[in-house]
Amino acid sequence: MYHWVDLLDRFDGILCDAGQTVENMSWLLVCDRPENGQLKALLLAVLNFTALLIEYSFSRHLYSSIEHLTTLLASCDMQVVLSVLNLLYVFSKRSNYITRLGSDKRSPLLARLQHLAE
Repeated sequence: MYHWVDLLDRFDGILCDAGQTVENMSWLLVCDRPENGQLKALLLAVLNFTALLIEYSFSRHLYSSIEHLTTLLASCDMQVVLSVLNLLYVFSKRSNYITRLGSDKRSPLLARLQHLAE
């Protein structure tokens, strides 16, 4: 995964942009706005590509965008939520990445997953 660090940094920026809240609407993410269709398509492609990259990589510990994934789980768009869940599933089935996260990152993720399950 070391070869992909520059690309993963760009992906991190895309995830960050998509997960920002809309001004005056703290419950709505930028990627959920209807006029941001291109951003949503790019976001879905980034999530799907990252899942493939993680699945076939041994250096998963380099991935540092977990906070953005946690934020994107609050999306109103189920395609986005399912893509994030798929990426988290790839992490969980191939490594102990999630269990090794610091509590500052793991706790919000687990809380968000629990809210989705309810």
